[in-house]
Amino acid sequence: TQRIMGILVMYLIDMGISTELLALANLVEGPEPRGLTVSELASLGIVNEPTLSPVRLAIREGGLTASWIGTGFDGLPDKETSLRCSAKENAWLLSIIDLDLGALASTEPLEPVSLAVSIDNRDWPLNQASLVELQRDGSDWVISIRLPMDVRDFAGGTLLFELYTARALQTILSTSILLPDEESLDALVRACGD
Repeated sequence: TQRIMGILVMYLIDMGISTELLALANLVEGPEPRGLTVSELASLGIVNEPTLSPVRLAIREGGLTASWIGTGFDGLPDKETSLRCSAKENAWLLSIIDLDLGALASTEPLEPVSLAVSIDNRDWPLNQASLVELQRDGSDWVISIRLPMDVRDFAGGTLLFELYTARALQTILSTSILLPDEESLDALVRACGD
């Protein structure tokens, strides 16, 4: 038993997992397993908590674009969200690229049943005319939507977009970002692209 515990401790250390996992396992009483939250899994080193990079400003699409890179549980980039002013669309465009979805990339998305965007819990329904692009690009999914509001009125707010499709695809092409400050949003308008 002490030898087995030593083997388990060495295995956890070799895998980069905190040995606190064994202490938690010893606290479980009875036959029912105790599930771990994503935060607990991340703190133990079992998974990486999904994160979103700070906003980056770059010249793209003929203008200035704000972008964020999201990482998944494996710590690798899995999503890119961008926001830009579009002269062609006469609106703010929100684009999401879900990177390398592997097996899901062979699944055609259903027509969106309900599109909505919210900023700080204020909701705006979207219609099919708001949808600028929805397509697969290799193993990536891409969506671009025309936002129905001037995001400068919500500088620093949290923007949430979800594409409601088949249950298996609900988290795909969805995002939650902290909007840039007022000065950065003004710069995006002054450098409006296309």
